[in-house]
Amino acid sequence: MAKRANGEGTIRKRTTKKGSVYWEGRYYDPTTKKQHSIYGNTKEEVRRQLTQKTIEKDNGKFVSHNNITLDMWYESYIKLYKEGVIRPQSLQIIRDRYSRYIQPYLGNEELQDISDMDIKNMLNKIAEVHTTDTVKLIRSNLKSIFEKAVEKKLIISNPVANIPPMKGRKENFSKRELTDDEISWFMTGIKEKRPDDLLLFQLLLTTGARIGEILGLKWSDFAEDYSYVTISRTTTKYKDGNDWVKTSNEPKTKTSIRTLPILPEIQSELQSWKKKLQLIAKQFNTTFSDDNFVFYNYKKDCIYTADYYDGVINGILRYLKQRYNIDIPHFSVHYFRHTFTTNAIRNNVPMEVLKTLLGHSNYTMISRVYAHTSQEDKMNAVTEMFNANPNIKSG
Repeated sequence: MAKRANGEGTIRKRTTKKGSVYWEGRYYDPTTKKQHSIYGNTKEEVRRQLTQKTIEKDNGKFVSHNNITLDMWYESYIKLYKEGVIRPQSLQIIRDRYSRYIQPYLGNEELQDISDMDIKNMLNKIAEVHTTDTVKLIRSNLKSIFEKAVEKKLIISNPVANIPPMKGRKENFSKRELTDDEISWFMTGIKEKRPDDLLLFQLLLTTGARIGEILGLKWSDFAEDYSYVTISRTTTKYKDGNDWVKTSNEPKTKTSIRTLPILPEIQSELQSWKKKLQLIAKQFNTTFSDDNFVFYNYKKDCIYTADYYDGVINGILRYLKQRYNIDIPHFSVHYFRHTFTTNAIRNNVPMEVLKTLLGHSNYTMISRVYAHTSQEDKMNAVTEMFNANPNIKSG
């Protein structure tokens, strides 16, 4: 018997008493709460019928083969090919991308009526306001959705196959690094307003790690003397139905698993923080071990995610404005990684070393995001050189 995936049913070969062969498909009907059978002369015929029954079941109503909309097929596509196959947070990203970009344009259109021109018009509109990377991801998702529809014999051909890769608007990497004064004032605000969050921002600033990687740290990830730490997981948040779920997983790429040095002053801060958490855990009758998260809220029994610390940053900026009349432009938690990288380039850290520290698999992202900074620094260096030696300019 051939087992079908994700509740799609089962298909098996049958033989009559006279020796002729036919195929039977079995599926569960949640309305009648019974198993039902579908029969056909070929396995593919039964498979098509089972796919149709899956779509009917998922949408709670009967639809004819020719009335299946993209939304209807998309839900079946997710159940058949994505759920239980990819990570929940990755599934959430795919769902968000569909609902945000694809569904408003094509979701209610019947699958068989969607043409390559319809898709190209949609991608053209998206490309007017979104980057090439975004357009590329949307096209890739659509191509897979229609490809599987072709496999299930719901449509004859894949309309996306006729559409070449398209460019979106030019990427604008305008994110800046934090200045020394901004960092100094921000750390002052943290010490005064939220001292328990100081260590986290120190690690962000001095390691260049992503916020999810810092929040995923456990005490066992550190060397015994705290001189280095191994990045081996990241925290994420995804939506499961109406509820948000926080979890920690291995990073998506192997290059993200890496060892980072810890500055001596941060090493002592880590030791003090661990002692403090041991006392807090005892207050809440919680067992403390090296398998505990470094940044764990024992009172609320949870780990936070990036958006929480973006809120912390906003609160500190408001505090600095009210207390000291210091007006620092808004920035997000990712700016600390950007600042680390920019400072590394300015201090001539070899690109091979920097790539390893950041967990990138190649130099592409570094050159795209930070090239403007290094070019500016080169111009300043050349300007200073000629200012110091004016005779060079005169020949």
